[in-house]
Amino acid sequence: MRSLRDLDAELGRHNLLFARTPEKARLCRQLLTGSVLLHGSGGMGKTTLMLHALRELGSMGGGLQSASPPVPDAGHSFYFEDLSAFIRFLGVRKRPLTVNRASIAFRWDEGGERKESTITLRGRGASVPEGKATPMAASSPIFQTDRLVVRSTLEAVIGPRFDMEEVAKKAEPTLARFSETLGQAIEQARRGKGKDAIQGAGGGGTGRTMPARIAGALAAVVDGSVGEGSRERGVVLNFLEEELAALVEECNREVYLSAASFLRAEDGPVRRSSLREFEDSLLEFLDNSNLDRLVPGEMTFWRWYIGIDHLERGVPGWTLDIKKEAVRMIYEKLSEKDGFHAVMAVEPNPALIFGHMGPGEVRSDREGAAISSMEVIMPPKDDLVRESSNFIVENVDDLGGLRKADVQKVMADLYDHCRGRIRLYYLVRSIKNLPALQAQGMEQVEPDASFLDRQLGDALGQLGMRYEYDISIKNLPAVQPLLELARMRERSAAESAPQISRNVMSWLLDVHQVGPAVGAGRYLAAMEAYGVLKVDGDRIGFFDPYVEWEMRSLARSADHGDPPLAIAFRSVDRLNRFLSVVDEADVLALSSYISASLSKWSATSRTDPGIYASLVSALEGGGDFPDRRRKLAALAASAVLGGVPFPSVDLEGRRRQIIAELLRGAVNGSDPRLASLASRAARKMTELAGAKGCVLCGAHLEDGQVICASCGADYRDICPSCGESLAPHFAYCAGCGAEAPRDRTARQGTEL
Repeated sequence: MRSLRDLDAELGRHNLLFARTPEKARLCRQLLTGSVLLHGSGGMGKTTLMLHALRELGSMGGGLQSASPPVPDAGHSFYFEDLSAFIRFLGVRKRPLTVNRASIAFRWDEGGERKESTITLRGRGASVPEGKATPMAASSPIFQTDRLVVRSTLEAVIGPRFDMEEVAKKAEPTLARFSETLGQAIEQARRGKGKDAIQGAGGGGTGRTMPARIAGALAAVVDGSVGEGSRERGVVLNFLEEELAALVEECNREVYLSAASFLRAEDGPVRRSSLREFEDSLLEFLDNSNLDRLVPGEMTFWRWYIGIDHLERGVPGWTLDIKKEAVRMIYEKLSEKDGFHAVMAVEPNPALIFGHMGPGEVRSDREGAAISSMEVIMPPKDDLVRESSNFIVENVDDLGGLRKADVQKVMADLYDHCRGRIRLYYLVRSIKNLPALQAQGMEQVEPDASFLDRQLGDALGQLGMRYEYDISIKNLPAVQPLLELARMRERSAAESAPQISRNVMSWLLDVHQVGPAVGAGRYLAAMEAYGVLKVDGDRIGFFDPYVEWEMRSLARSADHGDPPLAIAFRSVDRLNRFLSVVDEADVLALSSYISASLSKWSATSRTDPGIYASLVSALEGGGDFPDRRRKLAALAASAVLGGVPFPSVDLEGRRRQIIAELLRGAVNGSDPRLASLASRAARKMTELAGAKGCVLCGAHLEDGQVICASCGADYRDICPSCGESLAPHFAYCAGCGAEAPRDRTARQGTEL
């Protein structure tokens, strides 16, 4: 049994795989015949899936809870956190561990004395001078029968590129299990229980059993009853040497599955590797991989599986084009060698590396070789809830009294809370808080900006903008347009907020002084390449819902000061700049955002911000162009609907009249969307006037009166779909059946 904290640590180490069994089986099958690319949003489990497949194909099992047997046609697996780690590993020319010599010391009580016996084993590599090998040792616990203690000491040569301390630290727990296995075998043989094969603690590091006959012979060798040169002693020595070789092989396998973590840090600054040097190193690795320089033990593996994660991460000194060429080279060179297969992962956008994408495949270019691809998304709810709940109930002991049904309910609620907005990573790392989630609900589960921070940092690096990680990402000028886009989406009246156009993004970049430095085209290309934005023709939105949700959270916490629209309204020149960049459709699409921004600005300003004054000045000083008038009408209608007040009816009567006439002209225009917006604003102006009066002639309007008896002004709402006037209190248009605007239904019975 384990605690919830222990379970969280295992999840963080990718030891557990829930609801991915079909995907893992599919990935293993594809890797047996070729290479595969994993892609999808960050935090969806690509790393965990890759590692479990590599463990399965490397004959190490698919994880702690895996019940499936290893793949029969298995080989040897490597895992690299990113392309930089793989490049560093290509300089390796020796195995992590090569046995030089070993000894096993046995100490026990007999007849009131403490006795000792030592078995010396030879290594399989060439002998090295004393002092050149690294000693590693670990002991078994004390056994009760005769206080037996077994201590295994291994002198091994550690490859020159590997970190000596880290590799030794990895080997010592395996040596301890090996020592315990030998101690158990001797104890059971001495107690006369050696009739059956003995399975040691942890399988002695190899997972194999010790035959009872070997256990008895080992006990005899330790006791001294079997002399030098005897057949039994030779059998025992051969067995121990094979077990030791298997132990070292297992340790080497584990080192290779996180190779970069065990490589020694380079002295001085990281040296930039050229593409030609990379190709030479790759070819040398492929040509020599089946020699004993790299293969643990003396086996020649028929299959090699190379996993490279996070292709999107930068390589020191490499441009994106060099990285693309390097990835193409890896796939191409591996496909030319029998038995080599690669699984790589990129998040979230494979177009960053691959120029052509089709259903289930990617290519470096249209003429290049096809590579199988798998998109990794949120696993099915039923499978995740069932498998995780069963594992938690069976293996965790500090659940705070939660029953299986409670755990299932919490996991189901957690899945529903995260689906479509919060990454799988935050779901699984919230499991450690199950009792609190059951008591307090799911609202405490919120993402941080770690994934988004990485994506933005990579994109800014592509733009040549140095991002110091001690500065909050939300304070960078180049990120402000993205935060404003998040506010636009959040303040939209519609649940599925519209995307913005390139015109609006260009205006945002210009407001925050980013556009002149990098150009809108380069900015959008970099943000799309690293999965922050998605550009579909003229429309721009966030790449996926996870990025949008995290960007919205970041925008809420950011002190953004005056909104871009406030900056635009500070002078007629800036307002004209805004009008020249965006078109009428942009203003209409952002009407809810404009209303909210101008309303907040007006409410928080100590003095009148002069919104209507700026609109009138722009109208009178910019020429009588129909397109310009319609955009100004949309801005005016949005301001009115946002509740921006006219400072004084007496002093501002002229401006109010001009705004009213501008709206009335838009109501009579041909665009039903603008007409609908303007008609609702005209009705709203009757409230802002302080009395129920016609905004054109000032005549009194009775409750429920929608047409002015004095001037004939029509205050009925307009259908935004077909342009027909909407009958009062009707929720749907009689002309086309479209739903009436939402704010109209909310005020039924309260206006006019």
